[in-house]
Amino acid sequence: TGHMVALAGLTAGTASHFMVVSADVSGNKAFSDDQVFATLNADGTAPEIPVASPPSVNTPAPTNSNTNTPTPAPAPVEKENPILVSMSALQQMVKSIMADSSSVAPDALGQTVNDLVSKLIHPPALVGPKPSVEVSGTQAIVRWTTDRKTSGAVAFVKDSDYSAKAANSYTSIVSNNGEQDTNHVVTLLNLESATTYHYQVRAKGAIGGEAVSNDATFVTASELPIITDLALSDFVDNAATLKWKTNIPTSTSIEYLNTATKETLTQGDTALLRDHVFKLDKLSAGASYKITVVADDGLGNKALSKPIAVSTSKDTTPPEISKVSSGSTLYPGKESRVQTIITWDTDEPANSHIFYQEGLSVDAKANELPLDPAMVVHHTAVVTKFQPTTVYKFWIESADAAGNTAKSKDFLILTPQQQATILDVIIGNFEQVFGWTNKLGK
Repeated sequence: TGHMVALAGLTAGTASHFMVVSADVSGNKAFSDDQVFATLNADGTAPEIPVASPPSVNTPAPTNSNTNTPTPAPAPVEKENPILVSMSALQQMVKSIMADSSSVAPDALGQTVNDLVSKLIHPPALVGPKPSVEVSGTQAIVRWTTDRKTSGAVAFVKDSDYSAKAANSYTSIVSNNGEQDTNHVVTLLNLESATTYHYQVRAKGAIGGEAVSNDATFVTASELPIITDLALSDFVDNAATLKWKTNIPTSTSIEYLNTATKETLTQGDTALLRDHVFKLDKLSAGASYKITVVADDGLGNKALSKPIAVSTSKDTTPPEISKVSSGSTLYPGKESRVQTIITWDTDEPANSHIFYQEGLSVDAKANELPLDPAMVVHHTAVVTKFQPTTVYKFWIESADAAGNTAKSKDFLILTPQQQATILDVIIGNFEQVFGWTNKLGK
């Protein structure tokens, strides 16, 4: 708690002003009042320390005690400017420290000088009306005035990130690049639209402390959505891919009008996005459409794209039938039943239709199974109308979504033979041995 500093390089017989500065481990500083000391004369005698006193007044002595002439009032004492006195003391102190600068760190010296200046020079003041803010969707222009030329800066943060209790409540600072002026303009860019921000203006002169305003808020405007880079790609019969971008996150609604039927269909996506990719899967083959994209920011602001025309191609190629196979199974019982399973593949989704006739005659009546409308590429049909030990001819027809129908070639199938009962076996044996059973019933 006891301190001593030796000052070297002083001039003999010279009075000097000084001030003591002390700081604790936390950086808190204390300053003494201005003090004066004088070095001894060259001959070792003590010099006189000048003491400020009012200047002498040459008042003539009265020549007649009875005279009525009033005695002139003494001239007013001229007061010293405290800032000039303190600056003089600061200059003397800096000179003394610099004389023995090897024992003083440059950073510590600079900090000490700055602390003294900050104490002696009052910070600038914000004058006039409170700071004004001109906002748009993505920027804000802040204006304010100070009592003298200073640099200016604006600290700001989104309301969702603001904390009044934080050591630094603001996460971003934009300055005017150190320009010294009394009228300040700072522009904040790349803000989010329809968003509340907290801000604080700051002003600092070339020397001295910094002035800061109280916390205030502004709300950016709601920016209108804009649709760009709208394009269609990846056409496949009745489907296409639509891509576009918006300047702000928006949801999507897509309207497409069939120009022939005047039917309007709508698809959409509620996700708020900037980059949009959407598959249109409700188009009809061989049709023309006008497609319009509607972007909605969720705040009631919408943007419509210019309609774009698109025509889908008409499918005229029938599906290709392949890998046809069949198999029959005989189920014995009072009346034997035959179950036949027919399978085949098509190269595109198509329905399933089986035709058949008994025997090989070209004039035989053709029969058909009910149409299976399921659009698949792997087909299976189960036939339960065939009789045992019978030859059947069958063929397949499959149609795609565009109505193109493919017909297979004719296929033959021989159903399994019906198994003989025990009675049939006994009678058969008698016929072979005696031959007389042939005449039974005749």
